[in-house]
Amino acid sequence: MKLWQVALFVALTCALGLAQAGSATPRQAMQAYLADELSGARLDSERWRRFLADRVMAGEGYDESGWDAVDLVTAAHVGPMTCRDARHCTAEVRFVLAPVQVAAAAPEGGAPNARVGEIREGYVLMRAADGWRVAAWPHADPLPRPRVTPKAWQR
Repeated sequence: MKLWQVALFVALTCALGLAQAGSATPRQAMQAYLADELSGARLDSERWRRFLADRVMAGEGYDESGWDAVDLVTAAHVGPMTCRDARHCTAEVRFVLAPVQVAAAAPEGGAPNARVGEIREGYVLMRAADGWRVAAWPHADPLPRPRVTPKAWQR
């Protein structure tokens, strides 16, 4: 194999791998986003970059400053989705807050929620060239503060 053939093979492999970052459906995109979100992907700078590249449709240079607060949650439930056309959908997610005693036992360095009950949050999803993604600025509001499981928070 010649050098240019190897280079072409590597370039195509990389391009195809990147093209598969989005999800096939809005619901799959929301579920993939939540799996990463609850595992703490937005709390670590290296994981944040991968999370942004794989799950979020945002403007160039979109960034989040460090978070001093998170919501500790035990579950996230995606409700019905509404699509206004073939490229834009919305979803409401219900986050079940962790019990107060779990929140109080969180490590120092951030303030977990002291609330009980649940939080409902609306998300916008958009179809990108590689599939569906959760939208952030400038396509939608910036992402809400991180929601993570107690286990992810204690890492």
